[in-house]
Amino acid sequence: MLAELPEDSIEIDLDDYGIFDPSVQQCPHAYYAEMRASAPVFAASAGGPPLYLITRYDDVLEVVRDHETFSSRFDVGGRGNSELARRTRELYEAEGGYDRVGTMLTVDPPDHTRFRRLVSKAFTPKVINDLEPAIREITTTLIDEMLAAAAPGDPIDFVEAFAVPLPVAVIAGALNVPDDRLADFKRWSDASIAGIGTNISVEERLDAEREVIKFQKYFAAQLERLRVPPQLLAQGLEATRCRDAACLSRCATTWSASNRAGPSRSRRSRPRCA
Repeated sequence: MLAELPEDSIEIDLDDYGIFDPSVQQCPHAYYAEMRASAPVFAASAGGPPLYLITRYDDVLEVVRDHETFSSRFDVGGRGNSELARRTRELYEAEGGYDRVGTMLTVDPPDHTRFRRLVSKAFTPKVINDLEPAIREITTTLIDEMLAAAAPGDPIDFVEAFAVPLPVAVIAGALNVPDDRLADFKRWSDASIAGIGTNISVEERLDAEREVIKFQKYFAAQLERLRVPPQLLAQGLEATRCRDAACLSRCATTWSASNRAGPSRSRRSRPRCA
C-alpha cells in the first residue's frame, strides 16, 4: 500500500529539482505543490534551453487555449538534436521507414480539430459500449491470473500484472493485433514514447526508432484488413481515405494510447511514492 506523506511535512528546495532525476520522477508531487505555491512558471533544466513548467490551473488553461503562442509541435522551439535528426533520417532511408506526419499529439488547430473529429467517428459511445464484453473478458482473465499467482502468498505487482496489460490488450484488439503479437505490440508501444519524459542517449533513441519502423511495416501490411468491419478503426480509416505515412501515424496515435492509458512504461520510470 502506498503511503501518503503530508506535503507540509516535507522541506522542498526547487533548486534540487531535476526533470530527469529518477528520484524526482518516482514522486514529483511535492515539487509540483511547491511550484504552484512559489514558482508557478518554473524554468527546469533539460540539457538545453529550459523547459517551462506551468502548474496553476488558470495559467495552464490560458496556455492550452493560445495556439498562436504555444504549440504542440515538438520541433517548434528549435530544441532538436542535429546528430539525432541526421541519424534518424539515415536510418529511415536505409530501412525503408515511412515519414512521420503530424497527429493529434503533435499538431495545432485547425489540423488537430480535424484529426479529433475523425478519431471521434471511430470511438463513438455505441462502439465503446460494444467493446464492453471483450474488455470484461480481458479483465476477468487478468484478475484470475493475479489470484492464481498470489495463491501461494507471493506478492503481486499490480502495475505489471494488470494496469499495463489491460490497456495494451484492449487497444491491440481495436487495431486487430492477434494475441501472438501482443509482446511485439507492447515493445513497439514502449518504443514510440521512449523519449518522452526521459533523457536517453542518441543510440537508445535510434534503437527505439528501429522498433517504430518495425511497427510501420507490420501495420502497413494490415491497413486493408483494418478497413474491413467490424474493426474499431475501420470507420476512422475509411473516413480519412488515408494511405501510407498518414494512416500509419493515425494508427500510432491509438497504439501509443495503450501506454498513456497505463500508469507505467517501465519499472525505473514508474511514478511511485512511498
